[in-house]
Amino acid sequence: EMRAYGGAAFVAQKARFVERQPEGVKATIRLMRWWREQQEWSCECARPSDELLELVVAHTAAEHPPKDLASAVSGALSALAGLEQLSITWPLASRCYKEPEVWKPLLSQRPLVLDPTNPLVNVANSQAFDIGETMVRARAGMSLI
Repeated sequence: EMRAYGGAAFVAQKARFVERQPEGVKATIRLMRWWREQQEWSCECARPSDELLELVVAHTAAEHPPKDLASAVSGALSALAGLEQLSITWPLASRCYKEPEVWKPLLSQRPLVLDPTNPLVNVANSQAFDIGETMVRARAGMSLI
C-alpha cells in the first residue's frame, strides 16, 4: 500500500510538523480528537485518523485564521463536512519536498489531504478510509457550535 511506503522514515518529520504549529492549532487538534472520541463509529475504517485531523486543522487555520477556539473547531468541522471535495496541498514552506516529487496521480484524487512530509501519501485516501460517516458527524457537530 502506498500509505505505508517509507512511513517509518517520515515519523520524526510528521512530529516536527505538529510541534511547529501555533498553540491555538494544537488546542484545536486536541478538541477535534476529543470530538472524534465522543462519536460512535460503525467501524475503524470510518474513524478519522489523528493525522487527518491534525492536517485538516493546520490547513484550515492557515487558510482562514480563526478568531478563537470555537471558530477554529467550526472551520475544521466545516472542512470535514465537505470532505468529498476537499483538496489540501501545502506551500513549499510547510512541506518537506519539492513539487516534482509529488506522485502526480494523487493530485487528482478527492478527497485529497496531501501529507506535508511524504509526497506519495494522500492521508484522506478514500480506499483506506470511509469518508461518509465523518462527513455526517462533522455536519452534526457544526450545528452544536
